[in-house]
Amino acid sequence: LGPILWDFDALTMTFWCLGHRVRWEGIRGASPATPQLQLAATATEAEHPLLDHLLQQHGDLFDEPQGLPPARVYDHRIHILPGSASVVV
Repeated sequence: LGPILWDFDALTMTFWCLGHRVRWEGIRGASPATPQLQLAATATEAEHPLLDHLLQQHGDLFDEPQGLPPARVYDHRIHILPGSASVVV
């Protein structure tokens, strides 16, 4: 994508794709404890058909999770020394 401009106060993300400037905007009104950012391209479907096609093709990525992910061949693991105290941050 190249350079991406994030504005967390305005809830926007701006970048260039195929020579066109794309700006995504979040939805205002979500509380800080439970942010609910819904990305919406401000361009029309005619301007960015590839983006609309990708969002439709991979729409299941934006669905709410329905439980834990399946077991993988390489699950994440944090190696700690036996008897170590937990870190309080």
